[in-house]
Amino acid sequence: MKSFANMQGLQAIQHHELNDPIGTIYGEALEEVKNALRFSMEL
Repeated sequence: MKSFANMQGLQAIQHHELNDPIGTIYGEALEEVKNALRFSMEL
């Protein structure tokens, strides 16, 4: 099953809005998400 992370849809949320995890990401896919976040935030 394929999953997607929408890097263009990032937004700040309040701590009380964090209820339960909605998924898990590991390995190479996690590294790709981290790299995309670094790129989009110019870190």
